[in-house]
Amino acid sequence: MTKIKLRSKITILSLLAAVVVIGGGVFIYTQKSGQSKVEPATTNAQKETVNLDPPTENEKKQAEDNKQQINDNAAKVKAQQEQNSGSGLRTVKPVVTYAEQNGNKIEVGSYVPGIFEDGGTCTIELTNGAKITRSVSAVKEGNATYCPTVSVDSSEFASKGMWQASVSYKSSFASGQSDTTKFEVR
Repeated sequence: MTKIKLRSKITILSLLAAVVVIGGGVFIYTQKSGQSKVEPATTNAQKETVNLDPPTENEKKQAEDNKQQINDNAAKVKAQQEQNSGSGLRTVKPVVTYAEQNGNKIEVGSYVPGIFEDGGTCTIELTNGAKITRSVSAVKEGNATYCPTVSVDSSEFASKGMWQASVSYKSSFASGQSDTTKFEVR
């Protein structure tokens, strides 16, 4: 029986020592964490203030100047669009997204940003001295007008090598021409 009492006492003392060690570690950890210089979240808000006073004469002048600049820019853009199109159509800039060979087909994808309409015509032009032209009806999708993929058999190309692709767009409301994109016919 004395062996059991001795074991019980050792077990209890061991548990008590473990609790003291763990408790001391937690205490030390929280003390060190508490010493850090963490400022409350409201400190920044207390430092920054919003000026709710009426605008000064200088601020009013700046606002009027900004309004005038916006109006001037809008007028310039409108005049440039009318000058570029000559017919009063909105000027757009189609984009060739890809022009590449896929097997024995050359595929060209394009879209027209800044306009959202059905019924326009996308005309794809492939050139390298010779010219291949295909037209497709544009489709409104998402936030732009898309030209369905044009696929041309590689046997229709007069020669292998580097070619250029471009797309023009025309509708009753808009017209425009893309930059050219180079691709290779193999």
